[in-house]
Amino acid sequence: MKKKCRIEVIKCLCNEDVAKEYGKKGINYCGIQKVGDVFYSDGTKPDKLCGDAWTCMVWYVSKLVENDVSFYNGDWVNKENMAIVSCNDGLNPVVYKLERTNEDC
Repeated sequence: MKKKCRIEVIKCLCNEDVAKEYGKKGINYCGIQKVGDVFYSDGTKPDKLCGDAWTCMVWYVSKLVENDVSFYNGDWVNKENMAIVSCNDGLNPVVYKLERTNEDC
């Protein structure tokens, strides 16, 4: 049975050296997400979740919603039904924790 996926922002980073060399003046941490933001997905993109981040995590979210943890082989994260991913912004990436919940879709 399909279960919802909980998506939580756990870290916002700024690659200051890279941003200083390649970013526009004043670029800093992500302006869209902040630590503590939580979203729930049934396999579709939640409102207010960054679209670029969604493209980086949608495969994992789909797997967790479907209870297909074939990506988990015990040498990555410390528990099943969880993934740690980040967006693809090289200047100020955001790290997300994805977890399968017990809530039906």
